[in-house]
Amino acid sequence: MKKRIVLVTILYFILPLFLQNGIFSVAAQTVSITPHEVFVGDVAEVRYDFICSWTLCTETNPIELEGSKFFLNAWPTGSETAVLAQKMFEILSARIIINPNNNETKPLSDKYILILKIIPWVTGKLDIPPFNIVNAFGIAKKTSEINENKVESLSLIVDIPPVKISSIVDKTQKKILQPCAGPVVIPGTTWIVYSAVILIVILLLVFIFFIVRFKQVQNCVLSILHRMFLSKNYRLTLKQLSALEKKSTTMDVRFFASGVSDAIRNYLRCRFNYNFMAVETSKLYTIFNVITGETASRSAQNAIEELQSVFMRLDYIKFSGEIDIVDKNATSNIIKRVYGAIAYLEKTEDDEDEF
Repeated sequence: MKKRIVLVTILYFILPLFLQNGIFSVAAQTVSITPHEVFVGDVAEVRYDFICSWTLCTETNPIELEGSKFFLNAWPTGSETAVLAQKMFEILSARIIINPNNNETKPLSDKYILILKIIPWVTGKLDIPPFNIVNAFGIAKKTSEINENKVESLSLIVDIPPVKISSIVDKTQKKILQPCAGPVVIPGTTWIVYSAVILIVILLLVFIFFIVRFKQVQNCVLSILHRMFLSKNYRLTLKQLSALEKKSTTMDVRFFASGVSDAIRNYLRCRFNYNFMAVETSKLYTIFNVITGETASRSAQNAIEELQSVFMRLDYIKFSGEIDIVDKNATSNIIKRVYGAIAYLEKTEDDEDEF
């Protein structure tokens, strides 16, 4: 009888102190780690399900924090617990899920799921130090059991049971560094590689044989390679001439003549790799024969003579000082003559036996 009286007396005086300071404990349901087998340096998730007889907070959405912020809130910086925890693990993120089964009409207690994403640095049992979950997450502390002026003293200590961290040494029974493993080769890959190399070599030899054996094929390949640059130069010249022709009705004919002359000379410079920008109009045909060694076909020579005639006409327009010396039909005729001449110069001997 005396024992009962002493027990009641203790509860009567001690329990209010706990309620006044807001210190509670939790009842753990389960603790698990994912993946099932975790080694040092792996990223793992520790899941801790617990229940509490009072409402932790009024927030219903999950609360998530960065690992560094959670660690700073859970264990004071510089404390012995914080130093020990830093040596054992690193927290990447922390998350708490409140009342995951809140579809119950009248739950007897509040349920919570705490998820810590960590990187362990020790093997064996990893014991995460206890911490105040209210401070760690900065949870709203107002509850129906605690007075608002006592809110700041609320404390809910969480002590997660230890989880196992496996040792790679114990699993492999190898205590020294092993040489790098070679690449994994699928069966038959070697023969496929050898066959592909042989096939490529055969095709290359056949291609070279046709180029060397048949002059027509050789000329065709060289012509394609040759035109890769020349065609770009040709298209650019046509674009410039077309723009000048469209503007000829609104621009000064002297500017038109200068533009056409510069476009043709620039084309000849790129086509024959010679500075035609400085060549006098009267010497254009002579310079062309020097460059080609007088081996150009008669059609090509006629094209150069046509361009020389166009240059003379353009020079006359530029230096005559007469603004209305040409009309729209005259400018179109000049452009057409240039089109025909440079079209001949773009052709090769194999096209029309010109070069």
